[in-house]
Amino acid sequence: MDSQLTDADALQRCRTSLHALRRFSDDVCELMRGLARVLRDTGRPPSLTTLDQLAQYRSEYEQLRAEVPHLGNMSGNSSEDRSLEEIETELESLALVRATFERLELVPLIRHIDQIDFAPWGNCLADGMRVREQLLVMSAADAKDAAEQFLSKPAPLNAAITMITDSAALSDERWSLLLDAVTEGYGRELSTAIARGKLILMSNASA
Repeated sequence: MDSQLTDADALQRCRTSLHALRRFSDDVCELMRGLARVLRDTGRPPSLTTLDQLAQYRSEYEQLRAEVPHLGNMSGNSSEDRSLEEIETELESLALVRATFERLELVPLIRHIDQIDFAPWGNCLADGMRVREQLLVMSAADAKDAAEQFLSKPAPLNAAITMITDSAALSDERWSLLLDAVTEGYGRELSTAIARGKLILMSNASA
């Protein structure tokens, strides 16, 4: 997994830079409106200070664009300017993809206590790899939607992970809902194994 995609600090730094750039953009808007009035009324060129502020905004924008981690074709053509809204969507997508990857990392750490090769869990392993590969090549909007769908606990694979790793925190109603999702997605053999406590997260891992 790309370390940038899993680095929460890097994503937070990008969010902080984005918020600062949004505030700066408000100042630049006022500056440019004033500049337009001066050009219209007097024809005087912008001052060096004004040009420096515009150059600074451009520099900070380009730095932020360069720091946003790339995921498949999420960023499209990196040579093109993107709006701050588009960059914000990319950061939201990256955060959701990161959360999804964290869940998927648990799948290979889950074992059947009696069967080394438990075929129904093999289907979950395959699905986990498929979801990860798909997220790596999706656009920002599609990755965001796919990650949100996966992280919705009734989604069969995440439901199975949740039942195995977080069972003690689940209410009876929630447990039943997740069990139904696993049964529907993977069949009764897997849901029965989970209900009987046959699938466990290995002791050197944490949920």
